[in-house]
Amino acid sequence: MISLNKYAVGRYVARNCKNGVVPKMVVLIPYRSTEREMFYMIELPTVEDVRDYPYNSLKQSTEKQR
Repeated sequence: MISLNKYAVGRYVARNCKNGVVPKMVVLIPYRSTEREMFYMIELPTVEDVRDYPYNSLKQSTEKQR
């Protein structure tokens, strides 16, 4: 994967968790150091991660602030 400059998408399910574990989509990024080869695993955001938070409108700045 390093020589091809490719990443992998996978599904991660933790083994040591109790029932009700939700699988996570992850990307595996290959990495090679002088001692070993490994993958960095990064969780991908899903539609469940998107939340709409209501915020108040911004107040107009004063002349002193400008």
